[in-house]
Amino acid sequence: MPLVKFFLSTSLLCLVLIRIDVFSFVFVIIWGVLLLLSAFELPRTQVFLIFLLNMVLITWGMGLYAAYFYLAAFGLPVLTMCVLIVENKDYNTIRTCGMIAAVTGISLYLIITYALTGSIGITDLQAVLHNSVNETLEWYKNWGILDNLAANGLNEESLRFQFETMAQTLPQYLPSYYYLQSLFTAFFVLLLANRINLHNAEKYLTKQPYFLDIMPWQLVWLVIIALALLLGGRNHNTSVYLAGANVLAVMVPTAIYFGFCALSWRLRMLKASTKKWAVAVIVILSIFFIPSALTFLALIGLFDSLIDYRKLRSQKGGRQ
Repeated sequence: MPLVKFFLSTSLLCLVLIRIDVFSFVFVIIWGVLLLLSAFELPRTQVFLIFLLNMVLITWGMGLYAAYFYLAAFGLPVLTMCVLIVENKDYNTIRTCGMIAAVTGISLYLIITYALTGSIGITDLQAVLHNSVNETLEWYKNWGILDNLAANGLNEESLRFQFETMAQTLPQYLPSYYYLQSLFTAFFVLLLANRINLHNAEKYLTKQPYFLDIMPWQLVWLVIIALALLLGGRNHNTSVYLAGANVLAVMVPTAIYFGFCALSWRLRMLKASTKKWAVAVIVILSIFFIPSALTFLALIGLFDSLIDYRKLRSQKGGRQ
């Protein structure tokens, strides 16, 4: 019986997620894939029932606060995509709505958490990382790593300073990490579930080739706003600066993906002989100049969104 099959498999994943923290993101992906697969076979009410029982299980095993995070970060986008699958929506609509739900869920999580506690966990994470610096250095010393580093001119004090700086800086990007984690989950859960469902011709979702993906032009404004916040807050307002940095941390990987799509489309337009050399040059440059290559892809994604030189929007009858 499909209902029992999907309920038992998703519940087992929830129990594993409760007991094992190390690979939690992988287990969340698998759980989301299973839930989307259930939407291909079950009616909406049964999918809702499985989802509700899974959330009750996570709440029982992890507590209300952790369950709230999983619901906002992963549950909301997965459930949104399940509903749209049951309603026979197309792949791009499902993916877009899933990502909107991911952004909405994380935004609500951060807002409500800050309203209730006055913090979103940055200070707590900084304290944890600062406390782990001495343990890390002690581990390096016991394994002889400090001696090897000292031979190369990096003493213990310099290494401690670098670790302390990282412990102070990295947690400040916690909001962008939440957003990226939720967005990646929505993206890959749908992709994998649809691949697994490939044999089901009646329910399989037709996906347009990735090289025809184009970033919504409205997202370019987020990049502009992020740069303005960075410039406006770099000297006086740390919170404004960090807000811009976090928005940019989310938008840069997004722009890189769409830049890769645009570049792939352009390579497909080349002749076979020219394409071979072009790919070789791009690969070599990417290996030796990784930051420059990523910046180049991000700029391609941004300008392609504004200019639409592939004429994808005009082929669809206007702007998306």
